[in-house]
Amino acid sequence: MSLLVMQPVAAKKGASSVEVYGFAGWILSAVAFALYCLWAFVPEPVLHSIGITYYPTKEWALIIPTLIIFSVLFVYWVYESLNMMSVAEPTALTTIHGELQQTPTPQNASTTAVVRGATTLRG
Repeated sequence: MSLLVMQPVAAKKGASSVEVYGFAGWILSAVAFALYCLWAFVPEPVLHSIGITYYPTKEWALIIPTLIIFSVLFVYWVYESLNMMSVAEPTALTTIHGELQQTPTPQNASTTAVVRGATTLRG
């Protein structure tokens, strides 16, 4: 009786470039958010006393997040609109699928509609 012995796999040393870039991006976004919050909430006299005099007006603290939110909502709206334009109408015969479906032939397509094996006359 033989036992199957599994050999340990050598671990890769160091971090991959994706991990390094991801960590650096996470740190940079955290620092940028902290600076944004400081700029938005610290009063202007305090910023002037520190020596920071060149910065945007405080109204941009509301404009930037609002612009981002409405941009995301607009992208969702455009995506949904494009999807609705690219599909057939809900009443179209091409939306009916099933094992009893019969496609109308060119001879009777103008006068009859064949759906699930039942023929009905169009008026």
